Amino acid sequence: MKRWIKIALSLLLSCCCLFSMAACGRPDTGKTDDQNQNQSQGQGDHDPDPTAVPIGLSGYAGLDREKFDSEILYNEPAQADYVFDATEYGVTADDDADDSAAIQRIIEEIKTLAADKTKVIKLPSGRLDFIELKNPVNYNHALFVEGIDNLSIVGNDTEIMVWGTIGFYPFQFTNCKNLLVKGISVDWGNLPFVMGTVESFDIDNKTAVIQVNEGYLLDGKTEVYEYLEYDKNTNVPRAGGNFLHNEGGKQIASTEYLEGNKLRLTFSGAVTEAPVGTKVACCFTMRFNTTFFVDRCENVRFESVNLYASPGMGLLARSNRNLYFNAFRIICKPGTDRLMTTTSDMMHLKGNMGEIVITNSQLENGYDDAVNVCANYLSVGTISGNSVTAVSPGGMHETYAPVIGEKMEIIDKATGESKGILTVKTSELTENGYTMTFEESDLSSLAVGNYLAMGEHTVSFTMKNSIVRNKRNRGLLIQTQDVLIENCVFSAVQHGPVLIQADLNGSIEGVIPKDVTIRNCKFYNNSAYALADITVAAYVNGGYGKAGTIQNIAIENNFFAYGRSSVLDLKGVSGLSFKNNYVYLPALAPYYDQNNCCFNFMNVSGITIENSDFTHSNTLNYMRAFVTGTMDTETLVVDNNNNLERSDFIAVVGEYDVVYEDVQPNWGTQSIEEFDGIGTQVKMAAATTVEVGKVEIDSIDPDDFSADTRLVWDNEGIYIIFSVVDDEISFNTTSFWLGDGLEIFMTDETTSGEDFSSIMLDGHDTLQLFVWAADGVPALTVAEGRCSESVMAGKDKILAECWLTDNGYEGKVFIPFEIIPKIKEAIDAGKQISLSCNYGESDPDKGAMFKTISCVDHPTSGNKMYPSAMTKFTFIQGE
Repeated sequence: MKRWIKIALSLLLSCCCLFSMAACGRPDTGKTDDQNQNQSQGQGDHDPDPTAVPIGLSGYAGLDREKFDSEILYNEPAQADYVFDATEYGVTADDDADDSAAIQRIIEEIKTLAADKTKVIKLPSGRLDFIELKNPVNYNHALFVEGIDNLSIVGNDTEIMVWGTIGFYPFQFTNCKNLLVKGISVDWGNLPFVMGTVESFDIDNKTAVIQVNEGYLLDGKTEVYEYLEYDKNTNVPRAGGNFLHNEGGKQIASTEYLEGNKLRLTFSGAVTEAPVGTKVACCFTMRFNTTFFVDRCENVRFESVNLYASPGMGLLARSNRNLYFNAFRIICKPGTDRLMTTTSDMMHLKGNMGEIVITNSQLENGYDDAVNVCANYLSVGTISGNSVTAVSPGGMHETYAPVIGEKMEIIDKATGESKGILTVKTSELTENGYTMTFEESDLSSLAVGNYLAMGEHTVSFTMKNSIVRNKRNRGLLIQTQDVLIENCVFSAVQHGPVLIQADLNGSIEGVIPKDVTIRNCKFYNNSAYALADITVAAYVNGGYGKAGTIQNIAIENNFFAYGRSSVLDLKGVSGLSFKNNYVYLPALAPYYDQNNCCFNFMNVSGITIENSDFTHSNTLNYMRAFVTGTMDTETLVVDNNNNLERSDFIAVVGEYDVVYEDVQPNWGTQSIEEFDGIGTQVKMAAATTVEVGKVEIDSIDPDDFSADTRLVWDNEGIYIIFSVVDDEISFNTTSFWLGDGLEIFMTDETTSGEDFSSIMLDGHDTLQLFVWAADGVPALTVAEGRCSESVMAGKDKILAECWLTDNGYEGKVFIPFEIIPKIKEAIDAGKQISLSCNYGESDPDKGAMFKTISCVDHPTSGNKMYPSAMTKFTFIQGE
C-alpha cells in the first residue's frame, strides 16, 4: 500500500509542475514522463520494481519531451530543382518596409515553372513585414499562392509581422500540391486585443474599469467584443471568472474610453465580481480574419511554425486532402505580458479528405476551440427519380463538391439513425447546390430533409504529443471519424478538453463521430464551465440521441486530476471502453449539478469500465456515477477497478407490499402504541458517508444506530412510523440534511433517472420532507424545491410528530392522499410508487463522520431521490 501511495504522489507532483509553468509562451518543460517515473522509483523507500504503477495505469501517460522539443518530420528537398533566395528579390529583414510584394514576385515567377519541379523559397532571418494592400496580385492577402505544386517556403528564425484590418487574410494557399511551410513565426503588428488589469469592479451596476497595460494602443472608438479574465498569480483562466463576448447576444453592453489608458465596460446578464488586480484580455474582434487559409490543397505540411496572435482564426483549412502539422505552436509571444492568441478557433479544419495529423504542437490561450475538426453533411432538397439535389445546412459557402465514387450515408436528422449508403455516380454544381445521381437505383430510403454524410470528406484525425491549455472554450471539438488522440496534455481548458459530438440541432457542421481512441493523455484542472473532461454527446431532435448514435470510443491509460466537473459524460453512446485510467479528485466545482460525479451517462449501451483507479472527491452530494435515460445493464461491464463497482451504476431496488389497515391514530400524544402490531417493516439497505463513501450496514453497532421503520395505509393516506436507537442525538436546525432525523421522498414516477426537481416539472407528484425532534422548531420541514404544487398547496395537512426517548427518538407521519392525487391514482390502479426512507446519523461529539442510512442502495445520497433507484412499494388490500 505504501508503494502505491508513493507512486500516486509522484504523479500528482508532476501535475503540480505543470501548474507552475502556466505562463504563456513557455512550453511544458521538464523531463520526459519516463524519466519522472524512473526517478520516482529509485528514491527513499520506493520499491525499485519499474512495473509498480497504480492499478489505473498500464504504461506512461503524457508528453514525450524529447520528441516535443526536437523531432523533425518534414523537410524541404535536399536537392531542389529551383532555390530562390528571397533577399535577391528585394526582401530585407528589419527595415520596417513591406516584404510581401517581393515574395509575391517570386511566387509569380514560380508559376511559370513545371509543376513537377521542386521549388524552395528561402527567407532570411530577422523580421519581415507583410502590409495590407501591398500585394499587387491580390490586395486581400499578403502572400497569395495558387495552383503551385512542390513548393517549400522555409524561414531561418524568420519572424513575419502582419499589418492589416478586417477581411485581410495574410497567407492564402489554394489548389496546391506538396506544400511545405517551415521555420517561421508570425505576429500581428496591430493586435486584435489589449491586456490590462481590473482597477475596480462594480457588481451592482455590472461595470468594470480596466487599466490597460503599457505598450497597447487604444483607438478610442472600437467596442470591446470579447472579455476574458485570468488569475493574477497563475495566469490561467480565472476559476469562476467572466468570459464574455458579443456574438449571438450582446454580453458586453458598452465600451467607454477613459483618460489614463483605461476602459470602462458595462456588462449585460449575470457576472461575477472580479478582484482588483485580475488580469484581463479585451478583444476588439472575434472573426473576419484568418492568418493561414488553406483551401483545396493536397499534402500540405507545416513544420516549426509559431503564431503569436490572430484577429479571428489562426488556421482555416477547407476541402483539402492530407494536412500535416509538426511543432505547430499557437502560443503567447515569449517575453510579453500577453495572455491571448487567437480571437476565434485556433485551428478550424472542415470538409477535408484523407488524413489530418498534428504532432509535437502547442495550442494555448485562444478564445474559441483549439481544434475544430469536422466532416460535412448535405441536406436533401429535391428528389427526382435517381437525381438528388442537396446543399449544406449551412448554405452554399459550407457546401463541398462531392467526389465521384464518394459513399454517402443517409441520416435521419430527427433521430440520427442511418438509413443506408449511396454511392455518387455523377455530380454537377447547380443554383441550389449539387445535383447528383447514384450507382444505386433504389432511393426509397431517402427523403427530402435527410442528411447525406459525405464519406470521402470524413477526414481521419490524429493528434499526438501535443499540449492544449489555458483555454476559455473547448480543447478539441471532434466531429469526424477514425480519430486518435495520444500522449497529449490538457490543462485549464474551461469548456472541456475533448468534446466528441453529433449535432443535428445546431451547428450541423460535422458527421456523427465513431471509432475514437484517447490514450496516454493527461488532463489537469479542466472543465470549469463544461460537462466533463471528455464529453461524447449526440444532440438530436431538441434532445439526446438513443444509445448507439455515436459508436466505438476507447479511453485508455489516461491520467485525470483536479477536474472541475465529471471525467466522462456520455449521451447516446454505444461501445465505449474506459480502461487502465487513473482518476484523482474529479468534480471539485461542477458547473452543472448533474456533473457532480465521475461518470454521467444517458442513453448508453456496451459500456466497459475496468482496470482503473479512482480517488473520489469529497464535495457535498458527489456521486461516483449518475445515470439517466436508458442504460443497457446487460452489456455494462465494471470490473477490477479500485473504488468503483458495478453497483455504483445499477442500484439494487427493494420492493415491498404495504397492507391496508383501519388506522386509529392518536395525534397530540408522544406515543406510537396505536400502531403496535400493524404495518410493513422497511429494512435499511445501505449507508453512505457525506463524502459518498460506502458503509456496510452490518458494521454499524445497533447501540450506535438502528431503526424500526413501518408503513401502513388507509383510505385517508399513508402513515410512516419510526423508532430509532441513536446514542448521540445531533439535530441540525439550519441544515437539516446534515443532522439526525428522518427524511422521506415519495413520487408516482418509477423509472426516471432524473431527480425530483426535474420530474416535478413533468406533472408528477413529488414530496420531500424531513422529521426531527429538535427543541423549539416544528417537527416537520417540507422541501419546496422538490415538492409538486399540490403538495405545497396542502403541506399544512401533513401531520408529523417526533420526540426523544431514553435511547434515541421516535415519531409518526401522516401524508393525506388529497395532496398527492397522482400517487393515489397509481395505488388505486395497483401500480407501484417510489418511496425512500432515509435517516441522518451525525455523531460530532465522537468525531464520527456523518452518514445517511437508507432503504435504498448505496450511494444513498443520490439514489434516495432518483425514482429508478428508489425502493418500490405496492399498496394492497388484505393480508
